[in-house]
Amino acid sequence: MAKKKSKYTRAGAFDRGATPYFHGRTAILKEFDNILFNVRASRKGTIHLIVGDSGAGKSALLDQCKKRAKLRGWKVVQITPATLWDPRKMMNALGYKNRPMPDTIALSVPDLLKLGASSSKPKKRLIPNILSKRKRKPLLLLMDEAQKLSSAIEYPVEQRDEVKEFLDVIHNAHLRKPIVLLAAGLRTSLAALQVLDISRFGEKNIVRLGQLSENPERAVIRDWIMVEAGVKEFPAEWIDAIVKETLGWPRHVHSYARNTSDYLIENGGVMTPEGLNEVMDVGRKGRIQYYTQRVEQMDGDDVLCLA
Repeated sequence: MAKKKSKYTRAGAFDRGATPYFHGRTAILKEFDNILFNVRASRKGTIHLIVGDSGAGKSALLDQCKKRAKLRGWKVVQITPATLWDPRKMMNALGYKNRPMPDTIALSVPDLLKLGASSSKPKKRLIPNILSKRKRKPLLLLMDEAQKLSSAIEYPVEQRDEVKEFLDVIHNAHLRKPIVLLAAGLRTSLAALQVLDISRFGEKNIVRLGQLSENPERAVIRDWIMVEAGVKEFPAEWIDAIVKETLGWPRHVHSYARNTSDYLIENGGVMTPEGLNEVMDVGRKGRIQYYTQRVEQMDGDDVLCLA
C-alpha cells in the first residue's frame, strides 16, 4: 500500500494558483458570461480587470472564467505581462512555437492584427502578425500578476508605445473582432495600466475581490473534507470551527481546509477533538505567516491600514 502524503509534504502544493474546489462569486461569473455574449455579438474588444489583495482568490476566479469561456467556444490563451514585451513569447502563447520569427515590418498594431482599426503613423512591428492567422473564434486573453505591467518604464519608448497601442485598440473597442483581455492582479494593477495609458475603466470593467460569503465558504471546506479526504460523515462541527477562523478570506479558507483534508487522509477520516485542535494550530501558524509576508511587502501607509 502506498504511503499517504503528509500535510507537511503537500503543504505548498496549492498555495498559489487555482483551488480544486470553487464556490461562490456567482454575480461576478454571471457578469463575465454577459461580457462574453456582448463582445461576441458586437465583435469589439474590451479589457476587464480583477483586483484584490494577495490571497483574495484572483487566480481561482481566472480559472473559472477560462472554463466558462471554453464551454462557450472561445479560444483561451494565458499570457503574462512579460508576453507583451516579447514577440517570441506571444507566438508561443498563441500556439506558433515552430514558426520562424518574421523581420520587423512597418505596420501599426491595428494593421498587423488586421482587425479593422487603422493608423496613419507607421511604426516597427514588435508583435508579429499572428492573431490575424487564427480562425474566427473569439479570443480570451488571460493575464495574472497584472501589477507587473508597471515594469513598462524599464523598456524603450518605442516598445512601450507599441504595447500601449495594442492595449488601447482592445480597451477602447476599436477592434472588429471579439477579443477580451481579462487581467488580474494586486490593487496596484490599475496604476500599472495607467503607466501604459489605460486608465478609463467603467464600473463594470473592474472587479474588486473581497471575502467569500458564508455559504460558499462552507461549501469549499465541505468539499476538501468529504471529496478530497473521503469522509462520509457530514463534518458540521469541523466546518463551524474553521469558519470562525477563516472569516471568508479565500486564502485562509483554502489553507485551513487543505490542512484539515491532509490530517483526515492521514488518520483514516476519523474526526476527533484532538484532531480538530491540531489542524487549527497548523492553520493559525499559516495565517501568521501569511500576514507576516504581507506586512513585509507593504509600504508604511498600508501597514498602518492593516494595523
